Amino acid sequence: MDSHEVIVTPLTEDGTIRYDVTVKACNRINYNSYTTLGSALDSFYPPLSARVRSHIVEGVRGEGKPVVLCLEDSFEEQ
Repeated sequence: MDSHEVIVTPLTEDGTIRYDVTVKACNRINYNSYTTLGSALDSFYPPLSARVRSHIVEGVRGEGKPVVLCLEDSFEEQ
């Protein structure tokens, strides 16, 4: 299985924050923008694990920097 890299980026424009989610897989890039961090995190199926969700929240809210992760290691145990 090919690795999928995910980048969650907080962006502020005109005082409004949005969260961009970029998924890089093989030679494809899928990009979506969300108005809340919760909706960005809820967009993954299967759901992200609580540990990964916490890591993303800390990174984008605490440091305000993009968070990069490997998607295959990020899901809840089914």
